[in-house]
Amino acid sequence: MLWLIRVVYVLTYVLIAFKRYRQASQIDWLSRCRQPGLNSRFNELYHLVVIPTYQDEGPVLESTFASLAASRYPLDKLIVVLATEERDTSHGPVNAQAITEKYGNLFKHFMVTVHPANRPGELAGKGSNIAWAGRQVKQVIDRLGLAYDRVVVSSFDVDSCVHPAYFACLAYHYLTHPKPTRTSFQPIPLFNNNTWDAPAYTRVVANCTTFWLLSETIRTDRLFTFSSHSMSLKALIDVDFWQSDIVTEDSRIFLQCLIYYEGDYEVMPIYLPISMDTVVGRTFWQTIVHQYKQIVF
Repeated sequence: MLWLIRVVYVLTYVLIAFKRYRQASQIDWLSRCRQPGLNSRFNELYHLVVIPTYQDEGPVLESTFASLAASRYPLDKLIVVLATEERDTSHGPVNAQAITEKYGNLFKHFMVTVHPANRPGELAGKGSNIAWAGRQVKQVIDRLGLAYDRVVVSSFDVDSCVHPAYFACLAYHYLTHPKPTRTSFQPIPLFNNNTWDAPAYTRVVANCTTFWLLSETIRTDRLFTFSSHSMSLKALIDVDFWQSDIVTEDSRIFLQCLIYYEGDYEVMPIYLPISMDTVVGRTFWQTIVHQYKQIVF
């Protein structure tokens, strides 16, 4: 009886969230951003996209940047950072050169950062990499003379493929929110880039994660940032960027802001998806090990 109640509880919220997702997918968000009263502030708004990479194959980065290039949003309003690792000598330089040559001139500004290895007090991982990249690109933001509260930072996983309307939807919600610099924006994660390459076991885990996060979007008092998400550059600078000594920087950045602003911080759902990869290893058992590590760490 307990499990029946919980299943009905979750399913109800999932259906409500799915309805909102269908509605959001049909809205012309860019037109909404350009309506009278918002257009002037919209023209001052920029998006900073940080994409960390470590030993990733070229096709993974290619699909991520292709989705950015296909966005229904002015690309000259995007500042994109490819955050590489110094210790990634086999993939980092090659991928950086290929992406720079193909996509480097599409955006307002594109840069490649190289996170030094073995820095004291840091744990090797995404958190330390994007924290380094954030501090490097802050210097570029200062040179461009952009106000911190007019820059929205999107921290993406390397396999994140954005919905074409994501940045327009994000911009609209940022511009219309009463406290945009005290808010993180959480899209719906879909693990469907390589669905049919993954074993059934990991497909079930990935879909359960999506259903769980769909249900959480209705209960915003419980919502944390997860994986790929967006927030104001001002808030990010206030808390001194992501922590460099932990693995789960995606949820931790919300707690950093919540503590810094003494509880005056929230997560707002964005009912558009970001597509990512399902966990896949070379063998079935390797896939299980990778899936376990992803959930635990």
